[in-house]
Amino acid sequence: MSEVTVEQAEEYFEEHLDAASWAALDEAVQQGLLNMAEPEILSYIRGQTAIDAADARQVAAVCEQALFLWSNRGALDSAAMAVASGIQAESVEGLGSRAFRAGVGTGVLPALARNAQTQIRLLIGPPRFVRG
Repeated sequence: MSEVTVEQAEEYFEEHLDAASWAALDEAVQQGLLNMAEPEILSYIRGQTAIDAADARQVAAVCEQALFLWSNRGALDSAAMAVASGIQAESVEGLGSRAFRAGVGTGVLPALARNAQTQIRLLIGPPRFVRG
């Protein structure tokens, strides 16, 4: 069960550009999307075992990811997943081709809603470098 309630999500989406998209969903679908989004967001927040539903940034990240999951439900085929995960390819005629993951180690958060990425960056802060 999700820590973020459907009521909290409705409140979050009241002034959102995609408010109508969220409101058009059945409550069971909304709850399912929140249930799916929470572990995805939680995986980026170190030291927590559950979403803190009292933290506005965490609620925002979960809500944005839930809507992202709904909006992209039909587009997440293998090609779209490759793009979402940062996999890119290039080829030069007659020479060959290569595939690579772009953004690895640069803080890219694959397959997350852009607004969820922003909230997560604000939650976890800038990258920290430890001298060894």
